[in-house]
Amino acid sequence: MSEVVFWRWKVQNVISQILELLLAVLILLIRTSVGSHEEDARHWLQQYDLQASQIYRQVALAEWKYSTDFTNQNEQLLMKALVIKASFERNAAVKVSEFDWARFGSETIKRQMKIISDIGASAMADISKYKRLLELVIQQKKIYNTAEVCLNEDRCMSLYPDLRRLYAESKNESDLRRAWQLWRDQTGSKMRGIYEELVLLQDEAVSYIGYPNMAEYWLSRYESSRFESELEEIWKQVRPLYGMLHTYVKHHLWHQYGRKLFPESGHIPAHLLGNMWAENWMNIIDQVIPYPGLQKIDITSNLRSETYTVRKMFEAAENFFVSLGFDRLSRSFWTNSVFTHPGGGNDCEASAWYIDTNDVRIKMCAEVTMEDFLRIHRELGHVYYHLHSETLPVSFRDGANLGFHEAVGGAISLSVQTPSYLHSLGLLKSLSFDFKNDINFLLEVALQKIAFLPFGYVLDKWRWSVFREQTLPSDYNAMWWKLRCEYQGVSPPVPRTESDFDPGSHYHVAANEPYIR
Repeated sequence: MSEVVFWRWKVQNVISQILELLLAVLILLIRTSVGSHEEDARHWLQQYDLQASQIYRQVALAEWKYSTDFTNQNEQLLMKALVIKASFERNAAVKVSEFDWARFGSETIKRQMKIISDIGASAMADISKYKRLLELVIQQKKIYNTAEVCLNEDRCMSLYPDLRRLYAESKNESDLRRAWQLWRDQTGSKMRGIYEELVLLQDEAVSYIGYPNMAEYWLSRYESSRFESELEEIWKQVRPLYGMLHTYVKHHLWHQYGRKLFPESGHIPAHLLGNMWAENWMNIIDQVIPYPGLQKIDITSNLRSETYTVRKMFEAAENFFVSLGFDRLSRSFWTNSVFTHPGGGNDCEASAWYIDTNDVRIKMCAEVTMEDFLRIHRELGHVYYHLHSETLPVSFRDGANLGFHEAVGGAISLSVQTPSYLHSLGLLKSLSFDFKNDINFLLEVALQKIAFLPFGYVLDKWRWSVFREQTLPSDYNAMWWKLRCEYQGVSPPVPRTESDFDPGSHYHVAANEPYIR
């Protein structure tokens, strides 16, 4: 080897070693920097939790005050609290963006950062538009919650408890049809223009955090890139069973009301299914039960004969959870909760509330019925979930995804509905597991659970198409009934036009909350 070649090789070797050393130092510096930033993030998250806990507590209290008493003062307090919350969330999201958190080692920190940065409508940059968005939702909820239906001059009814009771007990077709139409006149029709504006503002709001529309934001929270197609696949699996249930129920209703009420299309008129929205058919069990005369699982009459009160139903539900190893509820739960209709303007939709670690509540306008007995157990499932998440960071105190809370509540509800449990409470006089009793019981469960599935799917499927501008305002109601007819097999009992807005007759549209969860 010549001397020139040797020295060239020597220099290249030294340079290679230097580059390797520099690369190692660079990697070390990056790791040190990321590690240092991760510690900074951990410290910031601790401060965030302290602030978030205080702000979310104030928001929850303001929401509670307004939900239980619709006064102008409470509305203004709620608006103020929500604006403060949105500002806090925007600032927190900006701070998160300053961290290169995707490269952090801790999956827990990464998860918290992701949740904190995904702020939904709070991302709206124009504060006046954000306030307008809040006002629109409040207007819709007020229209819904204060609506009354007058079947005649002497008979005006609110949803809770009057219309619920009418649909649970009445078999008068003309009253049911009239109430069906008037409820939609007093709710959806009055909020159609409000909803159109709300859709535009929501789509604009989430565009600031990278979503093309509100549909994609809602869907992202289920954390499955195939969520829509998975739902459609599941529906195709369930549809044959639903079709048999639909055919069976329609056959019995034909005999009850006469075939002339039923369209040639094969759909069931929506007002005949024992529920204002035809989403739960449990109330028509007496009309369709295959083996009448046997002991009924519908325990409404037994609850009343056993002198149950709403309070006693809550106590029975608490005992159920205690039997599973959970603690008894605090005195503040019993003091602060609303179990029955307080009178005046309020939101009667049943809900569980987490105010802070020492304050959980339920808001409900319950009556002594089996439906509410099951719902109470379901809502307490949410309460106990809240109680057992209180030691977690604020970001982790909600469900793991939008559907997780409801899955827990649904599982509890199914457990409570079993004949064995009801018998243990003295609400079933005897236990019988013969074929006929089993079939009666399974049909009753199907009328609640299977009948609900297409409605829950359609309510959000329709909204996704609206948010994406696949369904325009000029076709809102037509698309709603197209989906209801196609998936649920029900039809409106009276003619509908685009001056109607029938989706708005349901609480979750008025309250702007996802439903399929």
